[in-house]
Amino acid sequence: MRQRMAKILKSLGVLFTACGAMGFVPTILLFIFLNGSAIGGAVIDERYFVCGREGCSEVWPVFYHISWYVHTFTFSAFFAMLCCFLGHDLLLRRLTFPKGPPLS
Repeated sequence: MRQRMAKILKSLGVLFTACGAMGFVPTILLFIFLNGSAIGGAVIDERYFVCGREGCSEVWPVFYHISWYVHTFTFSAFFAMLCCFLGHDLLLRRLTFPKGPPLS
């Protein structure tokens, strides 16, 4: 059972890695195209701003939302990938933690 669960987690990790990699290219292209990101942006009085190193620029709401969703999807996929691979290694007991001195 443990081997099967580890195999499922590894397969999910590969799937999430592929999803994260596919989302990474649009994330970079949107950042270059919009001169910033909605993750660092803001909505002020129904005006949408994306922010980057050079400052903030106002964009249409649709670009703000696309940027936000693509970034969120990419970060979530990479986080899920990390959790799946760590779970896989923990199930197979490949991941060990160093033993330190006993706590007193």
